[in-house]
Amino acid sequence: MQVIVHGRVRAYEPQGVYQLYVTTLTPAGAGDLHQRYEQLRAKLAAEGLFEEGRKRPLPRWPRRIGVVTSPVGVVWRDIANVMRRRYPLAHLVLAPTIVQGPTASGAIARALQRLYVQPAIDLVILARGGGSLEDLWPFNEERVVRAVVASPVPIIVGVGHESDVTLCDFAADVRAPTPSAAAEQAVPDGAQFPAILSRLRERASSALLSALARDQRHVAEEGRALARLAPNVAAARERAAELVDRGHRALAARAQRERATLDALADSLRALSPAATLERGYAVARLADGTVVRDPTQAPSGERLSVTVARGTLATRVEGATSHDEAREELP
Repeated sequence: MQVIVHGRVRAYEPQGVYQLYVTTLTPAGAGDLHQRYEQLRAKLAAEGLFEEGRKRPLPRWPRRIGVVTSPVGVVWRDIANVMRRRYPLAHLVLAPTIVQGPTASGAIARALQRLYVQPAIDLVILARGGGSLEDLWPFNEERVVRAVVASPVPIIVGVGHESDVTLCDFAADVRAPTPSAAAEQAVPDGAQFPAILSRLRERASSALLSALARDQRHVAEEGRALARLAPNVAAARERAAELVDRGHRALAARAQRERATLDALADSLRALSPAATLERGYAVARLADGTVVRDPTQAPSGERLSVTVARGTLATRVEGATSHDEAREELP
């Protein structure tokens, strides 16, 4: 293990020996990377990014699978071969990226983001082959880990060999020991389809038969209930006839009462009509312009009048006029 130490050096002159008194000790090289790894793991774990409660189950029958890896390495060919062998129904969408070097972390994060905006992606695989801690370091970078956490669909990380564990493995929904294992975990085995279909057929048949038996019992129970509630048709018909007869009688009586009321109102209206007044011997005098004469002063001597009586109209001329007051004075 390479380390960097701080302290003081003392010389023991009688024996010519130098002694190093160490006050601090820090890992160097790979040890420094390991320290950074542990510090970042503790930070992200404190944020809850590695919690098991946020892990999502993989879709059982994925149709479009996004893959982020190098397009020139054996990893891409291995994943494609596994998919072709196990589940040829799946459609692979490759987001190519470099997976090693100082710029790899940014390239990997951008490749993931490109996949996230693709339509109808059911699952994402992030993969690369094995290597040293320095080779796999891009998968320990914070921006890549956060990009894995941001996946809108379940994501499998298969980086390195089984003994290699990156921070992306902790953030993924599923961690695979190798890229090929990631492909195998992503899809069902097509060789098992006949057995799966047989089990599904048996379950469907059992469910249908159970539902049919349950419905038959329900229909039988309803039939028995209806039989108990069956009405007495003859009694209902007799009751209906009685109600109809009573209704006719009630309507006839009401119509008779209404007719009598209308006759009384008609008699009252006839008694109050101007025609009835004329029939009793009264008359209506009008001037030439049609104005009804109500006061003798309206018609001076010589004025022509039309006088309406019960059977017609008379044309006359005013010879003289007497008011009610004058008429009362002339009475003996």
